[in-house]
Amino acid sequence: MKKHLRLTFHFTIDANTSSIPVGENEETAAYNERQERLFDAMVHNKTVLDQFQRYLLVSWFELQNNHMDDLLLEEITPDEPWGHRETKAILVPIIATMSQEDQQFFAEVDAEDIFYENTELFQDCFSTDLARWELQEVEDE
Repeated sequence: MKKHLRLTFHFTIDANTSSIPVGENEETAAYNERQERLFDAMVHNKTVLDQFQRYLLVSWFELQNNHMDDLLLEEITPDEPWGHRETKAILVPIIATMSQEDQQFFAEVDAEDIFYENTELFQDCFSTDLARWELQEVEDE
């Protein structure tokens, strides 16, 4: 006996800046405002937003100890090992559209190897939830 099954996942990705707090002082206010500008640049660039959403889905699968990430990223990362693409590589096009000051900031934190730590608030603006899944038996093609 041989069956052909289709497994479909339905996800909801919520994106908003409510997780970015108001800065307590001038330094944190400037930092938090930069995170909001990064978010704004992301949601206004459909190509990068699509790539980042795919990254979010892959992260969900990785955190659930699944191995679907290779399949989901294959078409946008064919030359990268295991289909992995770091957040900073996805953000390059939108950071390039930001002010020189913001670009310099992200270049500096990248050089210091603390890029992730300096985009955490931005990344917290996105949440990924599995809404439902469906398993269907399909006719062999």
